[in-house]
Amino acid sequence: MRACTVFLSACLLLVGCTANAPDTMSEAHQGIAEVHVAAPGFVAAITRVTVDAGGQTQDLVLDPMDGSFNGSLLLPAGPQTVVARAFAGDVLAGASNPVTVAVQASVATRITLRIIDLRVDQPVFGPIFDSSVVPSSASAGVPVVFSVSVVAPAGDPVDYQWASTCADSVFSAPTAASTSWSSASPGSCRIDLTATSNGFSISQSFVVVVFAAGAQNGALTVDGEFIAAPALSLVLSELGCAASSGGGSFGNASCSTTTAQPAVTTVVVSVLGWGLSTPGPITVTDNCGGRIGFEFGGDSFAEYAWLPPVAGGVCIVTVQAVNGDGAVGSASLAVLVRPGTPATSSPPLINAGTDTCFFSSSSGPSTTCFPVVAGSSQNLFAGVDYRDGHPGTLTVSDDCGGGILASTSASSIRQIWRLPSTPGALCTLTVTATSLEGTTSVVQGMYPLQ
Repeated sequence: MRACTVFLSACLLLVGCTANAPDTMSEAHQGIAEVHVAAPGFVAAITRVTVDAGGQTQDLVLDPMDGSFNGSLLLPAGPQTVVARAFAGDVLAGASNPVTVAVQASVATRITLRIIDLRVDQPVFGPIFDSSVVPSSASAGVPVVFSVSVVAPAGDPVDYQWASTCADSVFSAPTAASTSWSSASPGSCRIDLTATSNGFSISQSFVVVVFAAGAQNGALTVDGEFIAAPALSLVLSELGCAASSGGGSFGNASCSTTTAQPAVTTVVVSVLGWGLSTPGPITVTDNCGGRIGFEFGGDSFAEYAWLPPVAGGVCIVTVQAVNGDGAVGSASLAVLVRPGTPATSSPPLINAGTDTCFFSSSSGPSTTCFPVVAGSSQNLFAGVDYRDGHPGTLTVSDDCGGGILASTSASSIRQIWRLPSTPGALCTLTVTATSLEGTTSVVQGMYPLQ
């Protein structure tokens, strides 16, 4: 019950005179109840409104001009109990609480009734396919059986309708869940099934290849699945402009707002859909020589920082995503960049190390570490604080042939590092971090191998 959420306002004008017995009452001893029920916000399903008072039930008349219900009652003078009711067809949809009013001679009394919605919302469930048994081939003139299982969650009846694209085919029971079917002629026939319950329909289609009797040929059934390109959105936050791909658009792909170095713009990328495929790489570029740094993100969302070229010009910022099947989606925004002032930042602060050594840009450019066993493995980590700058690039290299290590993040790296198998060598592990603004810090850890 939805008490008081939907109500009717019923205004009754009650006029009374001196009272005689109700059954012998003359017109001079009756009161008049003029009833107006305003229903502008009530549900359109309400078809009738009644008012009970003085042992009488009166239907009110709908005024189509304002959606109100109106009428009048002749009532005896004295106390009267008034109740209003609303109906949707023959179903009681709402009722007011009883209200007692004193009908007095030569006195007009007006009351307001609230009709409470008594209906309870009931979900309407459509049919759900459970399973089907359908042969993929048949012989001309030989019946085969199709059957389907459809679930009606509330136990409602389900209507079935089978159809075929082959004109000379026949269903034994075209409106049943199970039917036999045959086609007189060879060929490829599409079978369509529609199941309907509670006014909702679901459909399935499949192909049956009909062979001539004794045929020596076979058939290939081909299902094609369209893999759409990733759908993307691209937002330049500080510039207040956006664009998208994949069937939608945020509007004009040219930004009305300009920018200039040293201002940095946040680039927000969202993959709205990978097109029935798996996530793949996301890249952001521009065509004007600006610098773009990765801030954070995952498979379908990422933020970048874009520093435009100091000389200015028209820049097109583009995001591209490639799904697991190789379909490419992209979105672009054009920005007018004014000539600006070169951006600056403090040198990044690097902290790095392995299981046996720690080195940092705050303690000097290089550190000599304890000897380690050649060919062994170490846990390597590096973290960068860009302070007043923005993340740019982070690289780690080993000059003894241990390999170049790299991270998708410009702020940190953590992985297993296998040392070279060259006892007696002195190896240098170099960590380099460059901010988006172009400021670079380098730290080194030197490892004697034994």
